[in-house]
Amino acid sequence: MSEEKDDLFEGLQIMSPEELNSVVESEESEEKEETKTEEESSEMFQPVESEKGEGAYENTDNQTESTTATSSERSEEIYKGLIKELVDANIITAAEADKLDELEGSLDTIKELMTKTVQTNFKAAEEQWKANMPAAKKRFLEIEDAFDEVKFDTAGFDRQVTSGTVGTYAIDRTATNVNHFWITVDGKRLHPGEFTVSGKNVVMSEAIQDTIGGSSVIIITHFTENIIQYPVGFRIFQDMNGNVEYLRLAKDNTTVVTETVEITDTKIYVEDASILPFVNVNSSNPGVVFIGGERITYWEVSLEDNYITNLRRGTAGTGMLQRITPGFIVVDGSKDQELPESTTHTKVWYDAGIHNTPANGLGIQQATTTNANFLKEKQAQVPNYRLELNEKNYFAKDYVVSGYAEDLI
Repeated sequence: MSEEKDDLFEGLQIMSPEELNSVVESEESEEKEETKTEEESSEMFQPVESEKGEGAYENTDNQTESTTATSSERSEEIYKGLIKELVDANIITAAEADKLDELEGSLDTIKELMTKTVQTNFKAAEEQWKANMPAAKKRFLEIEDAFDEVKFDTAGFDRQVTSGTVGTYAIDRTATNVNHFWITVDGKRLHPGEFTVSGKNVVMSEAIQDTIGGSSVIIITHFTENIIQYPVGFRIFQDMNGNVEYLRLAKDNTTVVTETVEITDTKIYVEDASILPFVNVNSSNPGVVFIGGERITYWEVSLEDNYITNLRRGTAGTGMLQRITPGFIVVDGSKDQELPESTTHTKVWYDAGIHNTPANGLGIQQATTTNANFLKEKQAQVPNYRLELNEKNYFAKDYVVSGYAEDLI
């Protein structure tokens, strides 16, 4: 029994009260240190709620800010180093560098600075090259020659050309008349003699060429030489015997009636009798006028009282007007207005086209044939037949079958 009791208490250490208190205090101290370590660890990685989302750690922003600050410092150093290199290379001045120091030192700023520097230096070199170029030397630069990109003439110029020989400038059409140009050099207008025209080129005089430099502005305005021609007109008249006449309608040989003419009157008063052919009883041919559709011949003219007399009304098969009122035009239809070509009735009056076609398509006003030139000598005045036909006294009563024309009398 005593041996069993000895085995039961084997390995047990019997401590005094003082020893027991010392061990307890030591264990409590160790537990406090472990608790403190865990709290410090939890503080380093404590989840917080922020703008970056739930579960982010407090020290993450501190790390990012530290990294960003380092990157910004490096960019700033690179930026300042680049500015110094540009100043040392005489690309920018110290004053310009001071202004650039105020900008944010980022890579984007550096890229923008480099782009502007290259463009500015290239432009300055180009202008210097132009300024030093002799006036007689040819230069070939970029050409901008295009149609208007906007409607009407709101743009400054139709086309711009910055190439060719100094003092010689090409236009887009052949010109012959220097009076159709308005040319300025740096705002000063040039006059014929200070420039000449050769085909499609405008050539400045030597004196003007000496004043033209790389920065000069030459403005050439050309007014078209295709002047609008006066209208031309002619009358084709076929008489009762089948004879055909081609008569020019000339405004210079046209006047108007000034007093009413009845069917029994022997004189026709006009505004200006001097523009009608002057004839007398000894003339080879009578004077001829057309008033409306009526052909009238006369053998006497009074320049003092402006009338024609010794009349023959309704000739060559034309009808006689019962009353001619003031305002009716009087058109010369005499031999003076006959088209001169003997082949007038059988050939066209136009210029022949390519491969000898009947016409080149440019019309009478651009033609150079004898008949075309004769017509272009005088502006035409075409009678207002509508006004004359609406005149209530145009038709003689019972002259036509009833109902053929409206009776306005």
